[in-house]
Amino acid sequence: FVNESRDPMWVASDNHPTHKIYPGSNIKKCDSDKKSEIFDQCEGGNNYTFTFNELGTWDYHNHLRPGDGGTVVVK
Repeated sequence: FVNESRDPMWVASDNHPTHKIYPGSNIKKCDSDKKSEIFDQCEGGNNYTFTFNELGTWDYHNHLRPGDGGTVVVK
């Protein structure tokens, strides 16, 4: 994910505010050794990389502006 806007971005699995839609994800894991395994940027930034290991359609949002988001399709 590359943020080209002027606004900060924090990519996270839906649903806001728990971030639990993507399997294994949970905002509570941001402060744990599982941070690299969850679909959650865990902080604002301009770039975020995540490898999806689960097939499906995964909705995400900007935790800093929850109305902004999109969908990733993994086949």
